[in-house]
Amino acid sequence: MKMEMKRLSWLAFSFFVLPLVITACSAEKSGVAEPKTSESVDDAAVATSSPIVDSDSIDPCEILSSQDLDKYGEFQSEYEEVGSARSCFWQRSAKGNQEVSTFSLNVRDSNGLDAVNDVGGGIVEGEVNGRRAAVAKNPRSGSCTVALEISDGSRIDVTITTPPDQGMEECQFGQEIAYLVEPRLPDVPS
Repeated sequence: MKMEMKRLSWLAFSFFVLPLVITACSAEKSGVAEPKTSESVDDAAVATSSPIVDSDSIDPCEILSSQDLDKYGEFQSEYEEVGSARSCFWQRSAKGNQEVSTFSLNVRDSNGLDAVNDVGGGIVEGEVNGRRAAVAKNPRSGSCTVALEISDGSRIDVTITTPPDQGMEECQFGQEIAYLVEPRLPDVPS
């Protein structure tokens, strides 16, 4: 993602700054070149020159790697669009007599933390690495969702259906996955 950001930054620089430099150095106009004051800077040019990274740029199957999950076993992932969410379903392989373990990452581009559903166990608000989060446990199914804020109107849900070990609670595994995911999310706009 950092390489992609550098590439986007270079493209923005190439399209917006270089033409200005080339024009300013052109021999067609005579006179003294003077820098623009901050009052004369075009707001639209400033907005388009710095790439905005939001939930649309997140691929839920690319945010984690199989190496990230090694300590929990061997997982395979599968991308699917479910309703308005872009989802990646992770399932632990049956190789080596591993118990079944499943979870999903669901990017919700138009639902913020305030839209997390209470599925019977209440909603507990908190933070993951300083990022706002909400936890919703379903007492009927035993599943647990840890939702992480991306922006006011978007989030990513870590939904645990079956943890990797019988002694581990769904929400505990959900929080561990959330701590892996959070550093790879774009900064929350201020």
